[in-house]
Amino acid sequence: MSLQPSLSTLHFCRACSHQYPIPVQPILLPRRLRQLLQYSYRLSSVLSYFCPCCGSLSHFPQEPISYADGSYRTQGSSSHPPVSLPWSTITYQRHHHIQRLLKIAINKLSLTAPVSMLDYGGYNGFGTFGLCQEFSISFSSATVADLDPSGLAIAAALGFNTINLAYDNSCRQSPAFSKPYSLITAVHVLEHMPDPNAFFESIISCVDSDTLLYIEVPSRFFFPLSDASHLSTFSRCGLEALFQRHGYEVVLSTCVSTPRAALSFDYDSCSPFEAYACIFRLRKSLTSTQILLSACSTPYVHFLLRSSLADVALALVVVLNRLSKLLFSLRKFLTSLLLLAIGILFSLFTAASLPLTRISRPD
Repeated sequence: MSLQPSLSTLHFCRACSHQYPIPVQPILLPRRLRQLLQYSYRLSSVLSYFCPCCGSLSHFPQEPISYADGSYRTQGSSSHPPVSLPWSTITYQRHHHIQRLLKIAINKLSLTAPVSMLDYGGYNGFGTFGLCQEFSISFSSATVADLDPSGLAIAAALGFNTINLAYDNSCRQSPAFSKPYSLITAVHVLEHMPDPNAFFESIISCVDSDTLLYIEVPSRFFFPLSDASHLSTFSRCGLEALFQRHGYEVVLSTCVSTPRAALSFDYDSCSPFEAYACIFRLRKSLTSTQILLSACSTPYVHFLLRSSLADVALALVVVLNRLSKLLFSLRKFLTSLLLLAIGILFSLFTAASLPLTRISRPD
């Protein structure tokens, strides 16, 4: 990374639309050494820009990423299951912290529990399934919108309405996109969008004054930058300013972690600061508190310093998570060893306590 960056007008900040982001120089290390820089390693084929106004990062890969055929999940493998099995489990388990935060927001605003929901980018509907169970939402009142046809086929089989976002014209004419929902979720979706503003255009007819929006994105410094499918790395300030610019106000904002079950799938970046979770609703009045971008401005040098600290912090997170897995495996091993020893002793005791019978030979 360079301490003397030049300005570029060729790209823009996806969070606040600032036209003069600062190019972030890639760190030229072989991919096999990427773990030396857990946070800041980024492929040289991706151009990254830092926004001094809101502190967000925007990434522009030279090769387009295909979501419609699901190939970004399979990473070019010719042999794979129809959906990602590990992340289907994680997608479902995420509903536990989502429902907890939603209940806090519902109590804060004195709202009733949601009776309908739109899961934007909901993949195969497993997260939708968990939230519908939690809030007793009828499956026929829930819609899953996504680009992946295999995921949508499973969501439809579960009984959800589905929208294929790959077909812009048809999805905007879909009846499912022309009615308000009491809950809209977009979990780890906005960071994949070339233009996050398109999200607001898509849901404009799905929102009313009682609609809650649950948004979750990777945090700025506790999630690796190495994922080439991520086109934005939002600062919390930049994320909130993006929604406020479209007429929403913040109800709740906090940090959450990927469910710990992800450790079983060799995902070692779980931490309490891994992702931003925000709940929004339409702003009631123009006088509602808004974030001023002038209060979000971050000098580029400060970003570089915090990036270096993030490399160390994420390395520590990985070490602690792997230690946790090691201790868990060690406990399981010692428990198995103890049970084996007890089983052997029990078998010997049982054998020793059996009466000995003498077998007499016939005359």
